[in-house]
Amino acid sequence: MKKFISILCAAFLAVSALSGCTTVTPVSSIVYATPAGSSASLVRQGIVEAAKTNGWTLRENGKQSFLITKSDVKFTATSRIDYRASQYEITYVKSSLSSEDGKVPQAYNDWVTELNTSIQNAIVKIRNPGMNKSTSSSAKSKAKPRAKKK
Repeated sequence: MKKFISILCAAFLAVSALSGCTTVTPVSSIVYATPAGSSASLVRQGIVEAAKTNGWTLRENGKQSFLITKSDVKFTATSRIDYRASQYEITYVKSSLSSEDGKVPQAYNDWVTELNTSIQNAIVKIRNPGMNKSTSSSAKSKAKPRAKKK
């Protein structure tokens, strides 16, 4: 009986471990309103920069639209980003591990969330290029004055 329980426990742990590797969740779609005064070219530039930084490949998909793809060892996912000056939208297209009920591996949602954050940061950085530079003048003003040598 102990042997049977040991085998049953081992089987349960193996199934639990495998199911944890392939956790599926509903697809995340993202619509983000860009900062006021943004232009379509600025939003485009932010998307291109963020996608490349995060390992997505881009392909033009008509006016103000990209198809983006990312792969890892386990699966490949493709999404579409439609953009204009006032907003962009990241929409799921397909993946190699999607299920019939419209769910995808959690990694896809993680990738899209990370991409969205990177796009937002890139747009802010492009709009305000001086924000990320260290302000040497303020650092100098905080420095203690040196005593003069006699």
